[in-house]
Amino acid sequence: MRRDSTANVKFRIRTGKGRVDQAFFGMDRYSYSNTFTNLATGAFFTVEGKAVFKDVGGNIFEFKVLEAGTPIVIRDMNGKVVMRDRG
Repeated sequence: MRRDSTANVKFRIRTGKGRVDQAFFGMDRYSYSNTFTNLATGAFFTVEGKAVFKDVGGNIFEFKVLEAGTPIVIRDMNGKVVMRDRG
């Protein structure tokens, strides 16, 4: 078995202002692709996904993670979608 992977990540962070100047706010966008290949047969499948992680908070310093975006997709060797899941 061989796994070939690619990933793309963009991350932004900033400090709060005014009453929330001790907090850090950020956003993380990512996408990835993993292809798993059976070296004996050459058969493979691919798992792809992307999402956005974003803090959601106010002046009480409670941060929540929101994952949004397209679902995780698994494709067969012909590119046909065999599974789609939003988690």
